Amino acid sequence: MKRVIHYFAAPGIPIEIRLGKSVTPKTILLPDVILSIMENITGFTTEQLKGKDRHLEIANARHITAYFMLAYCDLTLKRVGEILGGRDHSTVLSSKHAVENLLASHDGRTTGTYNSVITSIKEHGRNS
Repeated sequence: MKRVIHYFAAPGIPIEIRLGKSVTPKTILLPDVILSIMENITGFTTEQLKGKDRHLEIANARHITAYFMLAYCDLTLKRVGEILGGRDHSTVLSSKHAVENLLASHDGRTTGTYNSVITSIKEHGRNS
């Protein structure tokens, strides 16, 4: 479990580290779980999600996959890029921003996929 750490520094007072309140532990999933969930929801295979195909539907599914790997797998941008076919970290960051923008614009397809993935993650957590 992660804790919030506060650093306090004042003149004449040594710096001390104080542990804040515990935060609710976040669900951490393996990347394969996210890939499996995305396969079930989108119908695209892991190979397609990791592949080079740039058709809109597959690219959007890949963006959402990257988004959820960053949120639920405790991975770096670089590692997510490696998992998703050797993509650069900046591509993964771009995917994250693309999903955030689509969700903010209330894009129906992205919102539907997002909600389905969240439901699947919750179900996975109950079954684990």
